[in-house]
Amino acid sequence: MQEYIIKVTITKIPVFVKSGTILPLAKPTLHTEDPESWQLTAFVYGVNSQPAVLYEDDGSLTPELNEVKLLWDNKKLKGNLVRNEKYVGPKYSVIEWKYVR
Repeated sequence: MQEYIIKVTITKIPVFVKSGTILPLAKPTLHTEDPESWQLTAFVYGVNSQPAVLYEDDGSLTPELNEVKLLWDNKKLKGNLVRNEKYVGPKYSVIEWKYVR
């Protein structure tokens, strides 16, 4: 077991992310109809990243859920978003990939 002492200020909260994680984040918006709520920045932590899985839906009471995978190629240091192209609702896009070692 390891122990860490992390000094933080009252205005910053530490967040610990496991190596191998792809963490997709969007800007805060007031509602999902705002196009910026579907634009992601994908943070990739460490090596051997596992896919991150998101679901797109059209907002209806019985939505068709479309699986979206975020994949990271560690050799090329490049990310890729994979989805079923038949889906017609709002779609995620990755506007930036940030690799964090």
